[in-house]
Amino acid sequence: MSRSGLFAVLLVTFLTLTASCGGGAPPDGAISPLTEPWERAIPSQAVPAGLATLSATECGQCHQDIYQEWKGSIHAQALADPQFQAEWAKDGQMFVCRNCHTPLQNQQETVVTGLIAGDYHRPVEAANPSFDPALKAEAITCAVCHVRDGFVIGPYGNDAPHAVRQDPALLSAQACLDCHNVQGELSPTIVCTFATGDEWQRSPYPGRGETCITCHMPEVQRPNVPGLQVRSSNRHTWAGAGIPKFVGVEVPSQPFGGGLAVEIEPGSEARDPGDVAFLTVEVRNERAGHQVPTGDVERFVIVEMRVLSSDGSVLTERRERIGELWEWWPEARQVSDNSLEPGERRAYSLSYTVPDDLADLRVSVIVTNHRMTEANAEAMGILGTYPLSREAFRVDYLLSQDAPERQP
Repeated sequence: MSRSGLFAVLLVTFLTLTASCGGGAPPDGAISPLTEPWERAIPSQAVPAGLATLSATECGQCHQDIYQEWKGSIHAQALADPQFQAEWAKDGQMFVCRNCHTPLQNQQETVVTGLIAGDYHRPVEAANPSFDPALKAEAITCAVCHVRDGFVIGPYGNDAPHAVRQDPALLSAQACLDCHNVQGELSPTIVCTFATGDEWQRSPYPGRGETCITCHMPEVQRPNVPGLQVRSSNRHTWAGAGIPKFVGVEVPSQPFGGGLAVEIEPGSEARDPGDVAFLTVEVRNERAGHQVPTGDVERFVIVEMRVLSSDGSVLTERRERIGELWEWWPEARQVSDNSLEPGERRAYSLSYTVPDDLADLRVSVIVTNHRMTEANAEAMGILGTYPLSREAFRVDYLLSQDAPERQP
């Protein structure tokens, strides 16, 4: 077995659990409160005056561009995601998981108010009279961030046919961290580690006033409703690593261009046939305010480096894996982690024998984002039906030139 339910469990560690109960396990039958953000759903919300439903489809009747962006995003696919569904099923669809994949109480069949004996498998729950199955299918939908207390929360707070209120704090990066900063352990083989928020907070970016929104929801000038005035808005694409969750479904291009950059330094003056020449490929986390990769610990980046002759023959090559490496059986254990911190640079050296024909001698670097290994996809029953990787970018460098050319 390669793993057991990374996405299926969003929970706190046993240490956090016992600390919340006075330092020891609660007696069987005692009820522990829900204390962490990811343990609780967002309370059920009433439909704001002027609207008929909380559905994104109604929002999209006016906010057409934003709706189309959201519809193609990984937020809209968070519940249907085959990887999540496969993981969730392994542990009986534990309630905690749905709090990030369908965060609004209106989207959940039951209301959970506590845990019997502190056990996430024994929630205190009751039927939810506000449950809306159609809204559940929308996963991380508009109302998750934009509806509170009978109002639509927006950046302007006026000029709308429905009740609107401004709340900058609600639409801040904290809304991201409630789900993108969860670390916990339930059993030796079930863990959840999403430390993107911690990575950002220890980076230089908070001091610069740059948050998740800066890169992942970049500002754009446009009318929020066709025909109205042009003003500041934000993209709602959320492309993540750019890997589709369904075959044949396109993912929007990443507005920030991805976090990594590559630079090639020839480094050697050996140019005569038969000489040994050297060069350096530098990979750096230039634009991400968190580690690359981040989020699910199964994600990794592959950097393929080759020196090619004029006829395309490979003179030398090197392949590097960037990311965490875990063992999942007999218990979950992190083996290594060489993820790139914000601003970190890493140099890889290559050597090759100079060929007789120096024309079009070039270096090719291909950077690929990976969601998981084929072995793990096979263990979950989704190998061949779930996209596992996507080329992020490539760099081609003619050794006779002064600068590389980056290809999208």
